[in-house]
Amino acid sequence: KAGEDKFVPATKKDMLENDCKNEKIKLVNDVKKDDVDDNTKIENYRISKATQDHLKTLGITHLFAIQAATFDHVFEESDLIGRDRTGSGKTLSYVLPICENFRTKGVFKNKSGQKPLCLVVLPTRELVIQVTNVFNTIKYNDDEFRALPVYGGTEIRNQIMDIRRGGEVIVGTPGRLLDLI
Repeated sequence: KAGEDKFVPATKKDMLENDCKNEKIKLVNDVKKDDVDDNTKIENYRISKATQDHLKTLGITHLFAIQAATFDHVFEESDLIGRDRTGSGKTLSYVLPICENFRTKGVFKNKSGQKPLCLVVLPTRELVIQVTNVFNTIKYNDDEFRALPVYGGTEIRNQIMDIRRGGEVIVGTPGRLLDLI
């Protein structure tokens, strides 16, 4: 009929952008190098001198575009959805500011029975292992904090014992996290 509104299905991107606006979540989507200042040296971010020195031993002197675009939002504990291509540095874009925030607050204690400070939920055990490895790489030393991976296909009792011993960061898959609740 003339004048009748037609239903136009929304794209996933449109739906995500709308959800982010409704929930006041920052959306960082497919960041391009030109979207951030050229000055992405780690010294220009709220990264301690000790962490800067540690990052330099790992060969990191600049943040990638996604990392630069998201650092302050994650550091300030704002809700954020970041999307970018594979290999763009997304994992470090949240691991680094989370660790720096915790270091600034002095909450890394590595004590027995430590309750988790951060929960990272990922869809696959491969991603759980990858992200846990990045957390462990960012540590100053093995005693700074504990990042505990929890995922299915392995003995749950060992994971329960690890969590009871304490860990500041839990990285897990949804199914195993539900098993542990």
